[in-house]
Amino acid sequence: MSPFAEQLIHSPFFDFLMNLLRSIAALRTPVGNVLMQAVTVIGEETVFIILGMLLVWCLDKKWGYRFLAMFMVGNLFNQILKAIFLIPRPWVIDPDFQIVESARAEATGYSFPSGHTQNAVLTIGGLAVWFKKRWGYVAAVVIALLVGFSRMYLGVHTLFDVGVSWITGLLILILLNRLLDAFGDDPKKFAALLAIGLTACIGFLLYQYFAPAHIYLVKEDYKNAHILLGTTVGFILGWVIDTRWVHFDHKAVWWVQLIKIVVGAGLVIGIRSLLKKLFGGDDAAPFLHGIRYGIMTLIAIGFYPMLFKPLVRWSERLVKKP
Repeated sequence: MSPFAEQLIHSPFFDFLMNLLRSIAALRTPVGNVLMQAVTVIGEETVFIILGMLLVWCLDKKWGYRFLAMFMVGNLFNQILKAIFLIPRPWVIDPDFQIVESARAEATGYSFPSGHTQNAVLTIGGLAVWFKKRWGYVAAVVIALLVGFSRMYLGVHTLFDVGVSWITGLLILILLNRLLDAFGDDPKKFAALLAIGLTACIGFLLYQYFAPAHIYLVKEDYKNAHILLGTTVGFILGWVIDTRWVHFDHKAVWWVQLIKIVVGAGLVIGIRSLLKKLFGGDDAAPFLHGIRYGIMTLIAIGFYPMLFKPLVRWSERLVKKP
């Protein structure tokens, strides 16, 4: 445990945080456990992957790229904070504190800040910014608050973890969107942003291996850093392939869009599962997890869209037939 975490958990503030968690835990019911577990899924990466691919493949390719970039920036920032502050999970600090067991599998690594909560802010908030509707903003706020509460209800995060994630997620959402609005459609500026992000991912990985604080890190921390780097590399390569050679159009008739998302989602999730099994599952070396996510992202962004033009031409021929 880091000196900062040691000081924090022995403070009156942390006593308040744990007492609040115990009060929320007293409200648990079997039905509530199921509902909160369903709500917390909104902050998981699978939901983001499906929504991100839906945007890129079918709805708005340029905004989809922005959506993916925003998520990766948020993920990087979240991991940096975890590696700096090194605050353990509530049940690690207090072994007598009980969590909802169904949430344990996704509650790995350090506690502060809450990745699920920040993911929900960026995912649902990003969609709201794209919609530009008042009801969308209201829905995003409500959902982000519910996901944060679900993390406390399940017992895997404190109010401190969740509250900071609400703030960081909102700041990233606002600042990055303003920056990308200023860039307009200039691919060189977007490429520069991607290059900066890649450099930051490499720097963060080196920090994990060589900084004095690395003695406090666990395998899950290295795994997540490699996944982030691999995903970033795959995204950049896929974006370059599309920008220079593929130039796919996300527009198509509704049933072609349905084929694109169903086949594509199955392909991406299938590749993720297959490579995970081939590489040794959760116990694989951290760099293999990075390679797995890099391949998955590259195929989703760079190679799978190569099928869109032939698919659209096929649909047009069907329409023209008497």
